[in-house]
Amino acid sequence: MGITQLFCISLWLIWKHSNQKVFNQTAFDTIVFSKKASLFVEEFNSANPPRMSSPVCAVPKWSLPPIGLFKINVDAGCFKDGTTGWGLVVRNSAGLVLFAETKIDEVLVSPLLAECMGLRWTRGALLGIWINNSSILQLKLMLKQLLKDNMVHL
Repeated sequence: MGITQLFCISLWLIWKHSNQKVFNQTAFDTIVFSKKASLFVEEFNSANPPRMSSPVCAVPKWSLPPIGLFKINVDAGCFKDGTTGWGLVVRNSAGLVLFAETKIDEVLVSPLLAECMGLRWTRGALLGIWINNSSILQLKLMLKQLLKDNMVHL
């Protein structure tokens, strides 16, 4: 039951009961009022189940990064079981996968927040890889270029 639905129905019932009081001199019972509001919302929701949208099939349009740069693709997914997952792939200008990783956590967040958390996780994952295999300066340059060229696809 949505709080917005309950609020709107409560406003409507207050209006309805105030008219009943003015025109029919009926008493206002708060317990009956709250039960009516809850039952109305439950009845409405059971008669109007949420519609599931059909999945949209997007045509992939991935392109190679310029020579000497890397392309990092990050994606997040929110699942019905209350978990959120992330994945990242790093490719060079030849399209070869240099690094790939996935992660799943038991955290229920909105899709937008999941994407933001995915960017933060990617930064940490790449820091760990590049600190061991390259200089921090190269990582900083790569991340700067990544943000400049907006190569992270949300």
